Amino acid sequence: MSTKRASFLFAFLGLATVACAAQEESAPPDIAFDVQFPSPQAAAATDNVKVYAFEGGNCTDLIRSRTTTRQLPAATAETPLLTPCQLLQGADNSFELSLQKDYALLAVGQVKGEDVFIGCTTQRAFGTTKALPISLTFVNIQVGIPATTCTKLSDKCAQRC
Repeated sequence: MSTKRASFLFAFLGLATVACAAQEESAPPDIAFDVQFPSPQAAAATDNVKVYAFEGGNCTDLIRSRTTTRQLPAATAETPLLTPCQLLQGADNSFELSLQKDYALLAVGQVKGEDVFIGCTTQRAFGTTKALPISLTFVNIQVGIPATTCTKLSDKCAQRC
């Protein structure tokens, strides 16, 4: 092996080692989400929302588990209960998650402690880090959506209705 080739090989291995070390030491990126309600009235009527991240989760299975008596698997991360107003005002709407894994993000909107809205989306490995939309769907006809005079969530947040 020539001296030139050996020098190149050592330089390449040194750069690869530095790159790997930098990758391991850096904090995982924020994976943002954007909870989307079926209507402004639905958002105004919702008491709180909680978002869960499941590594490798399947949205269909997670929604089925949440809307039946089956227990959800252990979440990789979850938010505290957030009001729709907190979400509107830019509450922490992200998780620090590795981009090297797939995740399912499950959002649950509650009224009077009962699940009324649910939605799910997936974050694929090495996918985009822009805010992932999680569209909520009405799932509980027994509780229903309480009537409100608010036509916009911002009106509720400003206590104008």
